Amino acid sequence: MRELMGDAEARIAPLEQEAQALQVRLGSHVEPNYDEAAIRDDASRLGALTGEITAETVLLQAKVEAVFTEEQRQQLDAQIAEQQRQMQQMQDQMQQQQGGGQPIQ
Repeated sequence: MRELMGDAEARIAPLEQEAQALQVRLGSHVEPNYDEAAIRDDASRLGALTGEITAETVLLQAKVEAVFTEEQRQQLDAQIAEQQRQMQQMQDQMQQQQGGGQPIQ
C-alpha cells in the first residue's frame, strides 16, 4: 500500500507543480498586450496536465481498491458514510446557528 502511494506521489507531484506554474503564467498573460497563442498553448497544456493528474488519481484509487478484501471495503464504505453523515450534521447545525434552519412560511 505504501509503495502504491509513494509511486503515485512520485508521478503526480511533478505534474501538480507544472500545473501550478502554468496557472501563474496564465495569470501573468492578463495584460493589454496579451499573446493569444501563448495563452492558448498554456491553457492547452494545463488541460492535458489536469487530465493526467485525474488519470493517475483514479488509477491509484483502483489499485488501492484491488488491495482491500471485501470486508475491508465494507468497513471503509461504512467509515466514509459515517463521515459524510457527520459532515452533513455539522453543516445543518451551522445553518441553524446562522438562522437559515427555519423555512419561511
